[in-house]
Amino acid sequence: MGIPCDLSSPQEVSRLAHNASEAFGGLDALVNNAATSLKKPFHETTDEQWTQTFQVNTMAPFILCRECLPALRKSDLATIINIGSVVAIKCYDGQAAYGASKHALLGFTKVLAREVQPLGIRVHAINPGAVATEMVGVMRPDLDPTGLIDPDDIADWILFLLEHRHARGVVDDIHLRRAGGEPWY
Repeated sequence: MGIPCDLSSPQEVSRLAHNASEAFGGLDALVNNAATSLKKPFHETTDEQWTQTFQVNTMAPFILCRECLPALRKSDLATIINIGSVVAIKCYDGQAAYGASKHALLGFTKVLAREVQPLGIRVHAINPGAVATEMVGVMRPDLDPTGLIDPDDIADWILFLLEHRHARGVVDDIHLRRAGGEPWY
């Protein structure tokens, strides 16, 4: 079921959380995957561009987590997965707004995991390197598209985390890199 939403609008993000919970009669999982990017030197980045990047990449996941929390608390399988980026760990020229927003998302994910652990909610971060999407073509046009991570690979890791929800071990974060990229980014 698709629920259209402008993630740059806090009101629409709240509506999305409410509508999803109502439509499904509750929630077992929340995956924050949507993102926007900006490739521009920091000194050329406008206030509006910085704000827009943070609104979509950091504020929307925060609002969704907060607004979905009541429904997730009722689930025995409650899981939150925030999709970050390699730029939460590394940095690239021209990615100040995007990189800062993904650093913020990772920091939020770490605190969220600690705060909701007593509620039985698991929180994970997946921080992939270059994924074969339109975004990577804009952000990293220097990369060979044949070596990029397939979006289905990310979906497989999400399924792994959800399918192993009752395991005694917990994966806090996954740093997923291109097979042809440098080890241990």
